Amino acid sequence: MSYFDLVRVFGCTVNDVAPLSGEFGLRIQLTQPTDLGKAFDIGYEGHANAEICRLADQHGVLVVQNAFVKAAPDLRLSGKVKKGTLVQDFFHWDSPVAPPNGRGCANVLFKALFNERQAPTLYARMDDVREALKKIDTASFSESIQDALQEMQGSGYFFGLDGQESEPRQAILFQYPSLTEDVAKLIPPDKIYRHHWESGSSTVVIHSIRQGGNLLHARPASCDAQNCVSGLKLFPN
Repeated sequence: MSYFDLVRVFGCTVNDVAPLSGEFGLRIQLTQPTDLGKAFDIGYEGHANAEICRLADQHGVLVVQNAFVKAAPDLRLSGKVKKGTLVQDFFHWDSPVAPPNGRGCANVLFKALFNERQAPTLYARMDDVREALKKIDTASFSESIQDALQEMQGSGYFFGLDGQESEPRQAILFQYPSLTEDVAKLIPPDKIYRHHWESGSSTVVIHSIRQGGNLLHARPASCDAQNCVSGLKLFPN
């Protein structure tokens, strides 16, 4: 089966997500249990993210993707995100196999998942970001961040969430509060996009998350739920 995308549903039983499978012919696979509960992967073929979002919301299912797989259950249980809220990770927004009409939905969902004051999300063309990064001293960053930077600046590839070489999704995650702001200052204002998705393979997303001012490891598994989601707030549109 060739998946266009992978949606991970936490805190749900098979019965909770079965209606999604029945209506759109999705296949449900039980994944390995995590420390925050069992997870179910829903792979789907030929259907836009927007339809998946609509169905999941209709059935009250919390949908998340890679970057917040550990944080999402605690978010929902704490009441910060109500059941039915949809959370998607930006690493898949511009995947070569992502349905093009699903990107708008993914953007609407993700922009609820960052603290605008401490960790703004920056959208800009890859070439503009590369030029800005050349002017920033990255010597103090962790090896994983430096590897990702080197890959991105060298070939357009970067190291994905699992630390392995990934296809060129044209996006990279920085978990360092000041980096996003520093990059933003070095990119002409008319080339920065905020709060909307600029489709196309030459778009990059830079996102940062604070943990007491300390640099976090690039992999989300090293970021526990409390620190990852601290200070998040929802946006109405």
